[in-house]
Amino acid sequence: MRVLRRTVVSFLIALSLVAAPMMVQTAAAVPNYSQIIADEAYWISLAQVPTTVAGPGRGGMAWYPDSGTRKIRPYIANRGAVGMLLAGPYYYPMVQAYVDWYFRHVNGGPSSALPADYNGVSGTVYDWDVTVATGAETYGADPGSGTTPWYDSTDAYAGTFLTLLRKWAEADTSSHSYLVSKANDIDMIASASLVTLQANGLTGAKPDYAGQFLMDNVEVAAGLRDDVWLLQNVLNNPTKAAQRQGQLNTLLTAIENHLWTPGPGMYCWASDQCTNTLWTRFYSDAVSQVWPIVAGIASPTRASSLWSSFNTNWPNWTTSVNNPDGSPWAILAVAAAVRGDKTRADSYLDGSQTGWVNGGRAWPWNIADSADRATAASLASALP
Repeated sequence: MRVLRRTVVSFLIALSLVAAPMMVQTAAAVPNYSQIIADEAYWISLAQVPTTVAGPGRGGMAWYPDSGTRKIRPYIANRGAVGMLLAGPYYYPMVQAYVDWYFRHVNGGPSSALPADYNGVSGTVYDWDVTVATGAETYGADPGSGTTPWYDSTDAYAGTFLTLLRKWAEADTSSHSYLVSKANDIDMIASASLVTLQANGLTGAKPDYAGQFLMDNVEVAAGLRDDVWLLQNVLNNPTKAAQRQGQLNTLLTAIENHLWTPGPGMYCWASDQCTNTLWTRFYSDAVSQVWPIVAGIASPTRASSLWSSFNTNWPNWTTSVNNPDGSPWAILAVAAAVRGDKTRADSYLDGSQTGWVNGGRAWPWNIADSADRATAASLASALP
């Protein structure tokens, strides 16, 4: 079901693989961090539908800069737009153009004039395909059944969008008046992140698929935390901030109570997989452990233990192209930088330059990977 978690279900062969043997890490040459950030932001910008076209797709962020027709997948786009923010003010209007696109496509949203979604929920966003030359759009299809309209999730789409809004507000204070004008939309989106809340306190992926995933719940928690920040620092709504903080606290408790497994010392990648989550399985099991690290959901002690166990079981991840499922997983470099592991972060940044960037960032690289690579470079540049 987690199609957009890695966007390439056909590559997820790692479910039957075992961990690689230990490899001693050696220090890599110091990467050119500022150049990495600039290069990745530029590549991300190439995936944006021009704002000069008349169609409704203008400003949308595709997951890859294809010619002709592009696929706008909001989960990937939300994460990808963060990479442009890291490169500075030149890209802020592009981020706003994407945020505009998102608000225009919110089902049942105050700014969209669209009806509620096919589940009767407001605040969600579908996947879309767009013709680059005109901005004309059609619904993106369920990759399994081909049915439309479709979204991979309601919880994670909303959570990652709230995180993007906070990062934009922090980077570009001129965005604040715009965000205030969208306060009702933002509140609806935050509510949509929780519309699938289950009896155990975790969110299901979407109303018509109730699977409770670690990645999604961490992204919802991060989104709620960022919504609280927006309410306190931009939207001037302390009452709503207190409400969202309470919801965040409840979700964090549920993650701890229903997804943490002390025995193996790892989180369940899904709530119904707690007896079948293994360090020796790369995706979803081992990879998902970095989500609480990157989001700051795991305590420092637990984050340290998780990162140590991940590297014990998967020491070769920094080579990137040798990851078991053939995907870049640049977020692993972000986790390394968050943990102060400059050696591994630098090794990934160098290895991905050779293995992915120099060859043109072949699929399955996408704009979320570029944003994660830029984020890793930004964080690593501040490490001793």
